[in-house]
Amino acid sequence: MKKLCFLINLFLSISLYSQTYQGKIVLNDGNVITGMVEMNYDTGINLINSNNEIAEEIPAENIKSAEIDVDGEIQRYVYLESYYATYNFSKQTNLKIRMMQILSEGPKVTVLEYRPTVGLLTMTELTYLYLLKTGSQRPVMYSSIQRGSIIKPNYKRYEFKEFALEFFADCPALIEKIASEEYDARESIEIAEMYNNCN
Repeated sequence: MKKLCFLINLFLSISLYSQTYQGKIVLNDGNVITGMVEMNYDTGINLINSNNEIAEEIPAENIKSAEIDVDGEIQRYVYLESYYATYNFSKQTNLKIRMMQILSEGPKVTVLEYRPTVGLLTMTELTYLYLLKTGSQRPVMYSSIQRGSIIKPNYKRYEFKEFALEFFADCPALIEKIASEEYDARESIEIAEMYNNCN
């Protein structure tokens, strides 16, 4: 059931761009802005006036977080500096601020999703999960998700086991499941949830 809720959130956020929503923006200086907004991908957020025109463009470097109402569902986003790679996550480059949706939060780690491209879902779409440890300022790449209208989500990561054994090393019960390959990239969400509940 929890995984189904994650998947619903993923699909709800596919067509964010070039649409307006009631939203709340928290700036890095602590100021809060509310009103109609247009999500402008990694570059920032546009404030929209009553004439449906752009009243102000807020750059990503000034934004801490944002919330938007999408058909009654509140979606939350953060703007964080991070690296990126399409396949081999150990060779990440292109450090910049990216817009990421919050999928799950816990006492130890937050799961974020990043979309490297803009557009509607066609046959397939490839997005990426990041992990942000509590107290850290920079998320790390976790796994990729390939999904589409005729296929179920497929979670992958090159050398997932090696990464997970190191990242979740302070949770012995979880490490045992990863080492035995009971858990792999396909359980990316469940692994993060178990880590947050690990004593």
